[in-house]
Amino acid sequence: MRHLRFFALLGLPILASFLFFPRVTLSQAPTQTPPPVAPSTPASKADPKALETFHKVLDQFDPKKVGWLEMGLWEEVPCLPLRFQAEGDFLSGPDHRLRLNLKTRLGGQEGTTSMVSDGVTMWTISATGGEPRTIAKLGLREVEEVLKTSSKQLRQDIYQAQGFQGVLPLFEGIAPQMIFTKQETEHWQTHDVLKLTAVWNADVSKAQAPPSNPWPQLMPRECRILVDAKTFWPYRLELWGPTAPRGPDILLLALEFRNPKILKPGDKEPERYSRAFSFDPGKENVHDSTKQYLERISQIISATAQQFKPPSGTAAPRPTNSPRP
Repeated sequence: MRHLRFFALLGLPILASFLFFPRVTLSQAPTQTPPPVAPSTPASKADPKALETFHKVLDQFDPKKVGWLEMGLWEEVPCLPLRFQAEGDFLSGPDHRLRLNLKTRLGGQEGTTSMVSDGVTMWTISATGGEPRTIAKLGLREVEEVLKTSSKQLRQDIYQAQGFQGVLPLFEGIAPQMIFTKQETEHWQTHDVLKLTAVWNADVSKAQAPPSNPWPQLMPRECRILVDAKTFWPYRLELWGPTAPRGPDILLLALEFRNPKILKPGDKEPERYSRAFSFDPGKENVHDSTKQYLERISQIISATAQQFKPPSGTAAPRPTNSPRP
């Protein structure tokens, strides 16, 4: 089981990194659970109604129901010395088509980042302050060719890293490792919502903070999701955890998924969608990151094969259960 330190989320534009970093489901993001307790203390009790609601959230992103997904994105990390915010829009479609536009602010410094894919080439365009923008491209067909030798899980991880699977893996990673303990009815902004609260299960909790040890700083131990009471669309996801040794939990990160528009598979693609997935760098300098990226993938494939290779004479581990019912 892999976990990322909270600040590892800052490697890409923060929102993009949280959504698109390999396996950055809540399990990889800083984790959450009640404060460390002695082994004899009863485990957190699951709320079946909250879990049922969460599975309805997952259903919103079922690939069989979603051909095109358009929505606004917003993120805030309020616990840093300089508050970070990101806001923009996300559009995804069949055949690895993607467009993500973000405006970011860290303290007084502003920036922009866009990721554009037509299914053949992924473009990343970034600019900070008054500096000239940088453009990088990645050949997706070359990536696909290398991934043919990898496991299905790793292929999903890589595609998630590029954003092609949107936010589904973010939510799918919650159920296997977290316990939904509570569902509450609230009014948020103009919406009637169900607030779901989840904490890490015993295995994850012990891995992050063995009994008698304080919970790691900047590592979430509680997740809260605000879900539309009628449609079950997840408006907002929050991670809460301490910023000081044995300190109280505060809001570490908030994500909002705004104004969703979903077209079913097979629906006619709007003309503006076709234009959104194309990018022409013109005469600007372009860095081709394909070779470097393929080398990284090859290293990951090799390391993964060694890591999960069962000792001689033992059976391979069984696959974990799906988060869906």
